[in-house]
Amino acid sequence: KEKMYPTVSKETQEANTNLTNGIGSLKSSISTLQSENTFEDTENGKTASEKVVSAMKSYVNNYNNVVTASKSSTLSNKTAYVANMSTTSKFEKELGEIGVMLKSDGTLQLDETKLKNTDLSKVQKLFSTDNIQSYGSTIASRVKFAGGGTSTTTGTTNDSTSTDDKK
Repeated sequence: KEKMYPTVSKETQEANTNLTNGIGSLKSSISTLQSENTFEDTENGKTASEKVVSAMKSYVNNYNNVVTASKSSTLSNKTAYVANMSTTSKFEKELGEIGVMLKSDGTLQLDETKLKNTDLSKVQKLFSTDNIQSYGSTIASRVKFAGGGTSTTTGTTNDSTSTDDKK
């Protein structure tokens, strides 16, 4: 019976839970950085710079949680897409310009001071939704496929055209 249904250690169960929850949080962080509102001052006195720094801190924290959890997780359908987030290394130069460094273990480190002194348009360009090749769009795509949200389908909603009856 043990061979048919191997037990998963508490650490692995925790990593699986952290990965699943972390992917949702990471998706939320990316959405915040892709939102136009994040790059605008608000009436209540919070500057765009403060909002961007806060959003980047959240993004870096959630990104690191997902990368760390994926290393101990057994959810291969999720970890494969997290591994594909390695495209971060392709954007290492651009991320470095805004104060985000890629560490050797695959996690990110944020230099808040550098980010505060950065032109916000650089951050906005990195997370642009207008460019499908942007860093933000690429990571958002990986997170979506890893299960960080429900995928929306466009087109017909008539189920009678479905071919799911094949076994």
